[in-house]
Amino acid sequence: ILDALADQTDYNVIFAPHVRLFSGRPVAATPEIRPYADLAHMHLDLGETNRAVDMTYTRAADIYLGDVSSQVYEFLRRPKPCLFLNAHGAAWRGDESYRHWRYGPVLDSPDDLVEQISRARFTHGAYRAEQADGFTQTYDLSGASSSARAAEAIASLLNSTAADLNSTVGRAAGL
Repeated sequence: ILDALADQTDYNVIFAPHVRLFSGRPVAATPEIRPYADLAHMHLDLGETNRAVDMTYTRAADIYLGDVSSQVYEFLRRPKPCLFLNAHGAAWRGDESYRHWRYGPVLDSPDDLVEQISRARFTHGAYRAEQADGFTQTYDLSGASSSARAAEAIASLLNSTAADLNSTVGRAAGL
């Protein structure tokens, strides 16, 4: 995949694999990644920064290329083209663990990858409604902020636990 992306210049590339894959090692200390380090159209982050987890990359990217990651939902806060690689030969159709593979084309090999990326851009309309539905089912967005709703849920749980405790203590005391 990296070879195919290195050999083209139509797309800028952000390569940010799972933050634990390389344990934050610098690119210079990672022989298998080092050959791509000086390419102007490729940005490599092996976990050295927080950008892979603070949505910097998912906000900046125009196309998502990956396999299995919940990160696709961060990317889809605004529906955009996705392309998935079934590198492990999963029988994914009908498997809810791969629901997000309904958000774009799924490739069984990286052959013609750059052409497939271009095609994903042009076929995005066929996946847009499914992406929007998947995002809505994943995130419960409302007028209240997530932190306010979380605090309310915790307070409600504490209040019900306290009420249950008081009832139990009252029964034990014969009240």
